[in-house]
Amino acid sequence: HGRGERGGPPGYDSTDWQTRMMREAAYYKILDDEKIVGGAIIFDKGSDHIYLGRIYIDPDYQNRRIGAEAMRLIEACYPAARRWTLETPQWALRNQHFYERQGYIKVGEQWLEGEDHGDVLYEKLLSSE
Repeated sequence: HGRGERGGPPGYDSTDWQTRMMREAAYYKILDDEKIVGGAIIFDKGSDHIYLGRIYIDPDYQNRRIGAEAMRLIEACYPAARRWTLETPQWALRNQHFYERQGYIKVGEQWLEGEDHGDVLYEKLLSSE
């Protein structure tokens, strides 16, 4: 995860957190030859707005275009969505590069209270055609 530290974002190793996300959001598994290599958590915010809460790929499967294909398939699952938003840590430069390659535009930053970093806010607007 991210800075090469052992572990991952808050909740990644918590059964309770994962179970709650499965109840509150659409939770997708990402497969490569029937093996789970990642996942995505999607929140439908209504009024054609989808929030990408998290997408992740096992480090052993990164740089194979799996994430890009997953993003394309996830977006296709929500054809009425016109606005996609997400946030990623300021220090996660690879994430930022990835999202920008997927057509997301940086729209702002926010500082996280009690954290040693802030987040970069991204948005992708899709036409209704």
